[in-house]
Amino acid sequence: MAPLTIFFLLFFYLKNSIVTAVFADEAYTVDWQIQNIGTYNCVLENSLDDILVILSELDSKTLLAYVNETDGSLISRNLLDYKVSDAMMIPNSANFVLQNDKTGKLETYESLHGYPVQNFTIDLTDFKPSCKPNLENIKRSNELIQVIDPESKLTLFHAILPATVKDIVLLSTNYVSSLKVFSLLDNSSYVFQSYNNGELVNEWTRNELWNEINAHTVVEIADKSMENVLDEMIIENNTSNPILAYFTRLTMNWKRFLQLMERNGYNPGRVLTDILSLNNNEEFDSKFIENQNLKFGFSKYLIVATEANELIALDIVHNGKKVWSLKTKLTNIKFLDFVPTTDKLVVVAEDGSFEKYDLSNRNNPKFLTSGRVAVNDVISFKRVTDKGLENDYYLVKSKDGKKATINLGGQDKNINNSDTIYVTDHDKHGVTGYVMNSENGELIHTWSFELLPNQEIINFVEKDISTKPVSIANVLGNRDVSYKYLYPNLAALIITNKDTGEIYINVIDTLTGQLLVNEKQEDKPDFNLPINLIFGEHWIIYSYFSSEPVPETKIAVIELYESLIPNQRLSNPESAGNALLGANLPEIVSKSFLFPEIIKTMTLSKTKFGISVDAIIMELESGQITFIPKFVLNARRKEEKDMTDSDKKEFMASPYVAAIPINDHFVITHFRNLLMGEGSKIISLPTNLESTSIICDIGNDIFCTRISPSGQFDVMRPNFEKGKLLVTMIVMLLLCYFIRPFVITKKLKAMWLVKE
Repeated sequence: MAPLTIFFLLFFYLKNSIVTAVFADEAYTVDWQIQNIGTYNCVLENSLDDILVILSELDSKTLLAYVNETDGSLISRNLLDYKVSDAMMIPNSANFVLQNDKTGKLETYESLHGYPVQNFTIDLTDFKPSCKPNLENIKRSNELIQVIDPESKLTLFHAILPATVKDIVLLSTNYVSSLKVFSLLDNSSYVFQSYNNGELVNEWTRNELWNEINAHTVVEIADKSMENVLDEMIIENNTSNPILAYFTRLTMNWKRFLQLMERNGYNPGRVLTDILSLNNNEEFDSKFIENQNLKFGFSKYLIVATEANELIALDIVHNGKKVWSLKTKLTNIKFLDFVPTTDKLVVVAEDGSFEKYDLSNRNNPKFLTSGRVAVNDVISFKRVTDKGLENDYYLVKSKDGKKATINLGGQDKNINNSDTIYVTDHDKHGVTGYVMNSENGELIHTWSFELLPNQEIINFVEKDISTKPVSIANVLGNRDVSYKYLYPNLAALIITNKDTGEIYINVIDTLTGQLLVNEKQEDKPDFNLPINLIFGEHWIIYSYFSSEPVPETKIAVIELYESLIPNQRLSNPESAGNALLGANLPEIVSKSFLFPEIIKTMTLSKTKFGISVDAIIMELESGQITFIPKFVLNARRKEEKDMTDSDKKEFMASPYVAAIPINDHFVITHFRNLLMGEGSKIISLPTNLESTSIICDIGNDIFCTRISPSGQFDVMRPNFEKGKLLVTMIVMLLLCYFIRPFVITKKLKAMWLVKE
């Protein structure tokens, strides 16, 4: 192996080792997971080991969950490759038998570890279904449940069930004094009870409210402390006299100092400890951490709409703790949207009905109004954006192809009614462009991008222009620059042709419908597996599974440049986005890579200013979430033999290697294993720290964590000893103060040639 290759591999390893996804001391601290089982279709009891085997349905398959009967803790889960029609617990054994819904075949498992039992068979005639609880000698009348003696038919004992019991999923008794009841309540939670001293006692409860998430949105908790600073700055700016402005600042700081003294009981030692942040008081630490979370932008609520049409707010920074919940009057909620400028939460159901809530107080939502849009069977509901700004207009689509724009809160103050708002819509047959009248929401058709009869759009994404570009060009190794194609009005789409087994990647101008880029893949993509697409700053990344030349997941990147000739710029920044002038055709560079696992979904990490390294977050079929830094997926990477000296000097340059392994440092789920489900979504949320982004995966499970693609360059670690640093600085200053006269004397003697 050439020395240069060894050097680049070593550099790549060190780079990956530094850019860790989750620090070791942050695992299970900054990340959290809500593990769901779902609707309990069948519950079996292994009384020998105090284990409950719960069968539920996930994506037309059966999920096996093993729960500790004593405390309700989830031991493990196993998703089978088939659906189970019925099950049987083998008497006086830890084994149970499952029946395949399609083949009718019986398979045996042991409930202690969940492993299949190979050397045990049972005849179909001996199979006795155990999913439904045996209530033969149980008499239930409303909340009263009685245990009947099988021989005398007399009541042995009785107990009172909770009034909210909806169904009993498991019941076992020894007909003497033992009774265990596992019940489903009205609020989608399951309660396990045992008979003690004449009554049923709640042993534990499992909540399955979050199993079916129909929609979600994120609400940020504002840092109110910054409002006082803003008021002070406004007062200073409105003060014309600099002396008066200085006196105003002095007065404010004096008030702040008095508040500090009062908070610490006018104790100088406590004041100094407070300033140095050395206080170990738990109450002080909790307040300090809360303030830090607000300042850093970590405090956010994940609001989800459940299958039961309930809205639940989960605190992201406090391990998904439920903050509030409310029951809506809607049926089959499909969309949630939060408008930060007006603090309004919009909830839309499939039938077109909607409700609005005021979230000015994030912890106390207030109902505002309800109504109905003029579209039934809603399948799409998205806010119309213009030049990166958001207004209160929404584009609504129905199953029959009807479209309408509605205003759910008045015109946003940032939108000028004289501006032209361009709207792009698509379905599987094509893309359509409109111009929207910002005064009445009327849509005027402008262009169409239609497909051939045997073609279909399976993925469509518009370029996100909410974050401004950090730089307009890439610096090459010889200090020349290659200008990025930063035209904002772009959309990428993936088109499949199942007759020919090809996929096409197109980039179009959303103002005119002009086709700018057309790429084709002919390596037999598998249309039954996910095909993903994301649009970054000046690049597009897509992934698919193909069968040629070998079955493998491929990740391809297309980078758009104004010109491949260095230092040549063709665009005019002043005319960017002008529909009449159109857009220059970009020049592209593309490259493909191999990846060892099937990628379920992809998204792009978001940070406040876009300075950190872009990371491609990937949800894998294996139940893990990982990411790849964008510089790894560089379309300009060359094989080592083709790299010039200039190429080697380029920032983050490395030779092209087709295979990209999964780096353990980038697996942000570390030891966790997620059950995502078919409709799972992964989102990235920026924070006030440029280095840090919050990642949430919402599916059968809910998982959130933080990542720092470029390392935590703007935050100190919690164990950083600030007190020692300040003491060291003070000592150094004192030393310099006392040593200074000796240095001056020595210089003076040297000038006068005076010997020591």
